[in-house]
Amino acid sequence: MSIVLNIAEGSSKQSDKDFNRYIAISLGSVDEMVASLEIAFDQKLLSKEKLTYFQNCHESLSKQLGGFSKFLKS
Repeated sequence: MSIVLNIAEGSSKQSDKDFNRYIAISLGSVDEMVASLEIAFDQKLLSKEKLTYFQNCHESLSKQLGGFSKFLKS
């Protein structure tokens, strides 16, 4: 939820530079999500298959947000 809320908040900013700061915060939230999922896996609350699926989603989302960040910088 933090990822989406940071993007939403940043989209209302007046400049691309300000918006990009919120994209960077969203990227941090993506990393936090993966860390949380790894803890859930370690606690046997999540299967290896689900963890792998979410790690793949993390990679895709990180690439998308990274690309958008580069676009905002240009």
